Amino acid sequence: MVRLFCLVCLITVFCRFEPYCCGDTTRTENVRIGNLEPNDSLGLAADCLASGNDIGAATHLGRHVRANPTHVVFRAQLADILTRLDRLTEAQSQFETAIAYAQDGPKAARERLVHFHTRVMEIARQREDTFAEHLHRGIGLCIVATRLGESGKSDDVERILIKAAGALKEAHERRPDDARPLWYLYQVWTKLDQPRPAEKCLQKAIAAAPLSELTPAELRELHLIGGVSKRRNDCGDRRRP
Repeated sequence: MVRLFCLVCLITVFCRFEPYCCGDTTRTENVRIGNLEPNDSLGLAADCLASGNDIGAATHLGRHVRANPTHVVFRAQLADILTRLDRLTEAQSQFETAIAYAQDGPKAARERLVHFHTRVMEIARQREDTFAEHLHRGIGLCIVATRLGESGKSDDVERILIKAAGALKEAHERRPDDARPLWYLYQVWTKLDQPRPAEKCLQKAIAAAPLSELTPAELRELHLIGGVSKRRNDCGDRRRP
């Protein structure tokens, strides 16, 4: 009975995020109705969870996400299990990978980003990784402020953005040559209508990007915004006498 409950929980999560998680429609249908093969990683993970075997569950969920790297919710479940096992470096890596895939995913996946960044922040604090702790706190706050602004709830946006800037500046001070804090500081200063510090951070982020671990989405957006900024600056230079 417990095994069935664990399996239903895994299947429910899968179906909720199906627009992002499904590539093989035949396999998706099998998962939906519970027709898992005896050697199916999710079924084996459910068995392990039902018996309290977190090590086994981590092994089978790890196999599943290696075969299905875009399944961000299962990856997050794996990261939580690794955290319980005190395998914090692996857990942090899995959450960071989930962030990278979720950024390029549909709304259902992107809605989990604040949770993922919060979990990285918490794990980083346990690991005394102050750079990651401040970075992911700042990014999470930036996302929260953006969502509040988009929903029309703007009363607390400025306060949250100022907190985000503080956290991101702390991260930048620890790794001055890393582009990620600079890229998100650019976004925060832009939202706070501070064009000069925003442009300064943008140019530094572009310069630091080749040696930084930006996600594909972050790198793509940085190049896009950087190209617009360069064209704008070139136009300004041509207009000067």
